[in-house]
Amino acid sequence: MHRSILAGIVLFTACLLNCISGCNDSSSPNNRVDTPMKAPGKWKEMSRFVAKVDAVSMLSRYAGEVQVVSHDPLWVVELSIDRVLEGYSDKSTEQKIAYAIHSPTKLFAMDSKDAIGKYFEFSVSRLSGSQDICSLTATPTNEKH
Repeated sequence: MHRSILAGIVLFTACLLNCISGCNDSSSPNNRVDTPMKAPGKWKEMSRFVAKVDAVSMLSRYAGEVQVVSHDPLWVVELSIDRVLEGYSDKSTEQKIAYAIHSPTKLFAMDSKDAIGKYFEFSVSRLSGSQDICSLTATPTNEKH
């Protein structure tokens, strides 16, 4: 019980700090952006990779490490990176990564159960020199794996 309360406080603090430093990716051409944060005029770094969706679970039940995307994260999306397209020099293929997001349905434009096992091209933007994630987008790929 105390562990989950502490985890919630840590996530809230991380999200609050992210909102203060903020990001804004309102120029994104697709609607599958998980709740971007605001920071007008700051340069962003972009990373793109193809990954398989391994699992989608409620954040309150997840015990692993996550990268927070949303100011109101409710869900965790666990991914297996298949191929790095741009950026993310510290990530290798077959590496697992988890993001705390607000809405998997909005991110994938489908029910989260239907996204599991499928491959998507993900784009992650961050403030220059920061680990804070501004936005995460997912576009289905037609590749067979």
